[in-house]
Amino acid sequence: MSELDNKCWIELPIEDESLQFSSRPAGAKYQIAHRYGTPENNGHTVLLTDGDPTFHERLVNPRSTARSEEGTAAVADWREYGVSTGSEVIVRNESGDLLSRIELNESSPFVSLSADGSYLAVSPYSGKTRVIELDTEELVMLHSNILDDRQKPRFIGSEPKLQFSQNNDNEPAYAISLTDTVVWQSDKFQQHDFIKSLSLEKGVDWHETCTQLRETYDNGTVEIQQRVVNKLTQASLANIKSADTLEMIRDNVQQMYYAMDSDNALLKQIVGRVKLSP
Repeated sequence: MSELDNKCWIELPIEDESLQFSSRPAGAKYQIAHRYGTPENNGHTVLLTDGDPTFHERLVNPRSTARSEEGTAAVADWREYGVSTGSEVIVRNESGDLLSRIELNESSPFVSLSADGSYLAVSPYSGKTRVIELDTEELVMLHSNILDDRQKPRFIGSEPKLQFSQNNDNEPAYAISLTDTVVWQSDKFQQHDFIKSLSLEKGVDWHETCTQLRETYDNGTVEIQQRVVNKLTQASLANIKSADTLEMIRDNVQQMYYAMDSDNALLKQIVGRVKLSP
């Protein structure tokens, strides 16, 4: 299970007081509930079976949790959100017995467990997602994230595939096999992949590229549009010697600016750059 699964809010009696927890997956036989830490107090992690607590642990700042259909539980202790203080992933069985403890130099990982609890996925701020076989603690796969430095993983299926969403989004973007092959991709993923792989160096076919960028921009979300803009700011416009090409780029960029209908400083910067004659 993962950050993408349905969650619910529950109150549990912990250490002589009633505390509110985020628990997932909602309604399942096995759930894992957690409560963030604060500068003054460590956080809480509680394992539940049929709604009853079976194990309680205090961690510095538990932020990402997972529970398999068989009861295996994983929690990522971020320690400090977005800070490179390292992190720890702890895996326990349905009774709370320790199965694995993984120390990371990277910060703020998301975690997911396969349905049978055989595999653990860990995706911190490193641009890589690890898949670990828990019985042997062997690294099965090291996936280079395609969309973000950190992505939200989710195992799907009995013969598991790993589905990813962006760091700040819960919508599935693409899925891979455990051999690191992309087996499914959304339209949004294709747009991101096009932008990421596009090279705007000397020799690029600007007529074709502008057409593709405009189509991606016009059909994209605000985030996609901003990625198009960011890509254009990296373009080697100084290498362009054709006045017609510069004019074409300028016209396309202006149309993007008008379509966004906002005071986008980067777009203005690009328009200003390509107004000049070669």
